[in-house]
Amino acid sequence: MKNKIKGAEILSELFVCELQELKEEHIGILPDKMQRIISFCNGIKVDISDCFDVYMDLFETVCVLGTDDVVGMYSSICADFSDNVDIQHNQMLMVADKLLEIKRYKMALLIYEAIPADSKVVTKKFWQKAGIIFYHTSRYDEAIECFQCAEQDNLTRSYLTWCQENLNDGYGY
Repeated sequence: MKNKIKGAEILSELFVCELQELKEEHIGILPDKMQRIISFCNGIKVDISDCFDVYMDLFETVCVLGTDDVVGMYSSICADFSDNVDIQHNQMLMVADKLLEIKRYKMALLIYEAIPADSKVVTKKFWQKAGIIFYHTSRYDEAIECFQCAEQDNLTRSYLTWCQENLNDGYGY
């Protein structure tokens, strides 16, 4: 656990300092998987297929401390850890859910929109979360469409009501 925390601190500080400006000697002190993740973010083709666990361990720290550009760069590689489409979609969903959880709605939306509607990860819960993201990005018509496909519980009904209120009050686009 201590190594995980220390690794998160190191990597998050590096991300906050902008990955593109890192010198190799600084990257070289990091554990191998972190080195490969940073290299991949910088466009160097390295194998990161066994790095998703480290990527997710550090994700929240990077999101909290990183700029929008850094978080966007880090988030953008979430589908690159596997060649298996089902695994890719599952990993993308994990990242998008974490972005939703920390209220980075626009970034979460980019990932949700990249997951095809016929993917195995698209469930009623998926549609509910997508609707929440659309709601928080003021795209109420799209949110309503998602909520109509979503799990019909109190949360969905509340968001549907709020979407309708916003549209009726002229807050929609």
